[in-house]
Amino acid sequence: MASEIHNVSKHVDATTAAVVAMKTAVIDAEQEAADHVCDNVNRGFFSLMHSQISQKIAQYTSTVEAKLMEMAQYAAALKGIQTRMQGDYNMISGRYTKLFRSINNNLQSRIAELDKPVFQLVDRDVRLVDNRMRLNSAQFAVNQLESVLSSQLLATSRVKSDASRALGVITDYVRNTALQTQKSNATMQDKKIDSVEEIYLPVSIVESTTPIGTPSLRYFVARSGNETIDRDIDASVREQSVNAILHGSWSEINPDDMANIEAEFTVLLAKSQDDPRVVGEIAKMFNRAGNVQRLNPDSHEL
Repeated sequence: MASEIHNVSKHVDATTAAVVAMKTAVIDAEQEAADHVCDNVNRGFFSLMHSQISQKIAQYTSTVEAKLMEMAQYAAALKGIQTRMQGDYNMISGRYTKLFRSINNNLQSRIAELDKPVFQLVDRDVRLVDNRMRLNSAQFAVNQLESVLSSQLLATSRVKSDASRALGVITDYVRNTALQTQKSNATMQDKKIDSVEEIYLPVSIVESTTPIGTPSLRYFVARSGNETIDRDIDASVREQSVNAILHGSWSEINPDDMANIEAEFTVLLAKSQDDPRVVGEIAKMFNRAGNVQRLNPDSHEL
């Protein structure tokens, strides 16, 4: 029995050793399979990522190259525009430079022409002063006794000549002044107005409607030729006559006054130097008016 147990024990030990060896072999096989699977997974993932990155790189490279080509075209176009604009600028600046240069030369010549009389006047006056200082100075010869009398006679004669010429110039100035005074007095009337008189001037006031429907009022008054008087007349018509016509009352005119107005108007038309057609049209307008009224002076202060 002991021998059998010993044999069984050997077989159990062999079985245990076989089991352990098998377990070790299984573990090694699983480890190897796991390593193989991991290597394949890593290799596949690396290949996939490498492929995707390569595709991205190729796509971005093509995009960048296309953008670079487009930017190069834009740069060439901008360079052409810059060259053309530079040429246009040079042409325009040259044109304006030539224009301004001609304007400057023209202005310089005009200023020189304007200042030319002043330069001539100064030149003439300076020359006259120099001649006067040189000619009117007394010069005597003192080295010889017999020439003193001759020098004195020459200086005296020059002084007399200058005095006579100065008196002639003064006489001409006084004569011209008197003549101008006489002419001025002849052109002016030395009259004094003792009383204030009323003067009637014709005034035409036209009331119309503008194209947009608003009322418009214009007036026309005869001119005297004096700016101050015409300004006062305009102020009087604007402040008084227009208000009187707009706010005053009207009445029929006296037949005798109407006859006088027609006679005076006919005389004015006969004396007119305007075109006959214009005169005829004015006469037709006056005849078509028919109804002439007068502004009552009591209704509004003129």
